[in-house]
Amino acid sequence: MIQVYIDAEFDAVRYQKRFEQAVISFGAVACRQKQMLDTFYTLVRPRYFRHLTPVVKKMTHLKDKEILAAEPLEVVTEHFLSWLQRFGELADIQLYSCGPDDRRTLMKNCAIHHIDGALFDRIQDLQKEISATVKFQNKIISPSLSLDDMKLIYDIQGAVDHNALNDAKDLMYIHQRYLDGNAQNAQRILDIVNRKEAKQQEVRQKQNERLRTMMIQQFQKYPKEFVKIPLLPEVIEQFQLWEDRETRTHMHWKRKKFIQGEM
Repeated sequence: MIQVYIDAEFDAVRYQKRFEQAVISFGAVACRQKQMLDTFYTLVRPRYFRHLTPVVKKMTHLKDKEILAAEPLEVVTEHFLSWLQRFGELADIQLYSCGPDDRRTLMKNCAIHHIDGALFDRIQDLQKEISATVKFQNKIISPSLSLDDMKLIYDIQGAVDHNALNDAKDLMYIHQRYLDGNAQNAQRILDIVNRKEAKQQEVRQKQNERLRTMMIQQFQKYPKEFVKIPLLPEVIEQFQLWEDRETRTHMHWKRKKFIQGEM
């Protein structure tokens, strides 16, 4: 069996009065028994492409003129299929990606441009499979860990640079370590948990601030004297439940046990 790890970078392109995600670069790595056989990388020119959005341009370091000079998706798909066939029958080749976006966007782009997308329909998402094994105190820390997080957990050096070929290589290294049963870095997992908790607290604080501002604006026309309002017991109980929920996050960890190795 040949394993082919793929990655695609996308950008928003206006199509039929709305914006669609379009493939702008595509990378792949072919392996047999953990040995890299070859790589495939190309830029892609989406139909109706004008320019990259500022966010994608900064993230990928690609330039408008590079995309404009690239082949369209129908040609790239033919080149990729020919490249795959060098390794044998397609039935003996398994495609892998990180997350559902690659398969979904490639399939949609093929449908828009009347390209046979059966090849991409066979892509297997490794994100869910690997994420389900990363736990903190017997709880999955995220059902969809990012490529960055998985690299940290398996001690793979370097940051994700949003280059389609490099990201495909990173996925290959992650999958190989996962299949080998390599130990996951416990400290890195704790770092990820802490980061997610901090993000949740930040979001919750912003929500509370928006609610407070809205309440002030809504009631500023009323007198500010205090008025005693008797509340029914069930109302008080509901307030207490809200307060309890406010002081908790859905990831309530016992760090001491984790640090002592009782994960």
